[in-house]
Amino acid sequence: MLIYDDVILKDKKTNNYVALGSFDGLHLGHLSLIEKVKELANKNHGNSMVFTFKNHPRDLIRLNEKVELLMTNNEKINILQKANIDILAFRTFNENIMKMQPEDFIKWICKDYNVKGIVVGFNFKFGYKNLGDIEVLKKI
Repeated sequence: MLIYDDVILKDKKTNNYVALGSFDGLHLGHLSLIEKVKELANKNHGNSMVFTFKNHPRDLIRLNEKVELLMTNNEKINILQKANIDILAFRTFNENIMKMQPEDFIKWICKDYNVKGIVVGFNFKFGYKNLGDIEVLKKI
């Protein structure tokens, strides 16, 4: 498994299919998303990828609250290696990302990681003030 830590994908020759989420704990629901992204990548001769943040977005959004994470990033790495994901992309959630409109957020991920398909959970929210949801994602 390749791990990208706050860097973009340099080799843009391969198509990537990504599971997006904060994945603060990798439970069975998350693992089913990961299986779907692997199936999509295999079907389209691409790479399976998980994109997540190194820090939880709530750490920046709610400065006065301490976020209790279910697992560390190293634990996530171990689970995703066992799940045979091709690429794990960690990014630091920062103020610039926090202020991205939903469409800009998706375009940014697609450009930086050559994403051709996206898999998310039923309650996925993204972009500035969580204005993006599955319906917005479908339109994008």
